[in-house]
Amino acid sequence: MKKDHAHTYRGRSLKNWPHRQRLKEIHSVIRREELAGKSDLAYADFGCGTGFLTNIVADELNPAKVYGFDHSEHLEVAREKYPSFEFGFIELNERSDVGKFDFVTCFETLEHVGDLENRHEQPAERDERRRHPAPDGSHRDRTGRLLAKTILYRYRLDELAGGESSGFYFRYLLSLLLYRDMSTYRDERFGWGTHFGFDCRRIDEYLDSRNIRFRARNAVTTRFYQIKP
Repeated sequence: MKKDHAHTYRGRSLKNWPHRQRLKEIHSVIRREELAGKSDLAYADFGCGTGFLTNIVADELNPAKVYGFDHSEHLEVAREKYPSFEFGFIELNERSDVGKFDFVTCFETLEHVGDLENRHEQPAERDERRRHPAPDGSHRDRTGRLLAKTILYRYRLDELAGGESSGFYFRYLLSLLLYRDMSTYRDERFGWGTHFGFDCRRIDEYLDSRNIRFRARNAVTTRFYQIKP
């Protein structure tokens, strides 16, 4: 089963500290954009999982409608926990039309999607009714993240091309230190379980190429994107 981030966002240990900082960023965007309490607001969360973060955002927004989209078995859990929300299946590697929304979030998701074109283009084209600041949980894959994931979480690099070979860890570390394009470590595939090999500069380049205005900010191991129409 896909990881339930309710545990990582509630945990008070040091290794969960970056997740708590992400929640603070979510709240700050909502306050800065003065979005809370708008009676006709439609909110959608892409990669909603069990709906834990969807519910946290919805509690602060108090929107008229809440939607969650995911492709995992967690959708059944989400429907049971939050019956007032509308949850639906989506595969971000494929184009689909699920409607238009005023506010969109996407946490802990983009780094696991394989198709760069679809994973960025769909949210940008769907949600045009008014405004959609979208703090994004995509990660800045640098040295600190590598060390934290491999030491604290015991993650491995074996999902990457050549990840099981001798000396690969140090080659990967060197690439991070030299600020190389980490996406070269990923081969062509539909989706990814690992966070490694994801390079947020590919998102920057894509948004720039489409003349999409965005604000980006790095906080701890996370790079947040805020996009407006």
